Amino acid sequence: MKRVFILICLPLVVASGCGNDSSRAAKPEAAAPPTLRADERDIAKRFAIQQKAHEEKAQLESIQTERRKQFEIVQNVFKRWFEARQEAGRTAREALAGPLTTLEAIKREAEVVEVNDCTAKAKTMLIESMSAMQDGLATFRQQTGKLDPALKEKLALADSRYYESEDLLAQCKPDL
Repeated sequence: MKRVFILICLPLVVASGCGNDSSRAAKPEAAAPPTLRADERDIAKRFAIQQKAHEEKAQLESIQTERRKQFEIVQNVFKRWFEARQEAGRTAREALAGPLTTLEAIKREAEVVEVNDCTAKAKTMLIESMSAMQDGLATFRQQTGKLDPALKEKLALADSRYYESEDLLAQCKPDL
C-alpha cells in the first residue's frame, strides 16, 4: 500500500515542480510613483500632528481636572474651618471644649491635604491661622473675666491670616 501511494504521489510532486514559468514567479512590485509616496508621507505627517495635539489636549484636561479636585478639597477644608470657628465664637467660654476638638480635627485634616503649587501657600497660611486661633481660644477658655488685649490681638491676627489665606486660595480657583 505504501508503494502504491509513493508511486502515485511521486510523479505528481515532480510534475508540480516542472514547467514553472519564470514569468509567473513573484516579481517585486513596481515602486510607487513619487507623488503617491509624497502624499502618503504628507498624510502620515498630518496624522502624527493631529495625534500629538489630541494627546496634549487630553493631558491638559487631566491636569485641569486634578487641579479642580485639589482646589475643591482645600476649599472644603476652608469652609469647614470657617464654620467651626464661627461656632466656637458663639460658644460660651465653659463649653469651648467641643468646638476646640472640632477645630483640632479640621486642622489635622488640613495638614495632610495634598495641594498643588498654587494652593500650597494658601494651605500654609491657613494652618498658621488655625494654630493661632486654637491657641487663642484655649487661652481664652482658661481665663476668667474680660478678654486680655494681647489675646484679642492674637485672635485678630488669626482672623487676618485666615482671610489672607482665603484670598490666596481664590487666586487658585480653576476655570470651571
